[in-house]
Amino acid sequence: MILEDYGALVKFRQQINEIGNTVNDPDLFENIKEACLEKRAFLFSESTSFAVLSFKHVSLFVWVAGSAMSNGMANYLPTFEQMGRDVGSTYIEFWSIRKGFFKLLPPLGWTHIQSEWNGIPITVWSKTL
Repeated sequence: MILEDYGALVKFRQQINEIGNTVNDPDLFENIKEACLEKRAFLFSESTSFAVLSFKHVSLFVWVAGSAMSNGMANYLPTFEQMGRDVGSTYIEFWSIRKGFFKLLPPLGWTHIQSEWNGIPITVWSKTL
């Protein structure tokens, strides 16, 4: 589902706010809502999983994502990668504080650098498409 109105995004407000609190970004939901309504970002969802994607220059940026499935990231990454290829992106990127990605992503061709966002240490993950 692609966001066409505010109501579609409300379903994931609590999860997005929790992610925002984790990375010291209390305005995350409002920023995402505004970007989606202005068509600068797009919500994709199905039942208990969602992702907000933004296309910037030659990259596909996974702004925020959540899933009730324990292996949601592994299931959805190939779809995100194909979407990036379909729109001409040369790489895909997302930021995370989760340590579990250090085991999952490098064997799949992802690289990382350490960074900081709003005073919180964060890992920037990217993959050439």
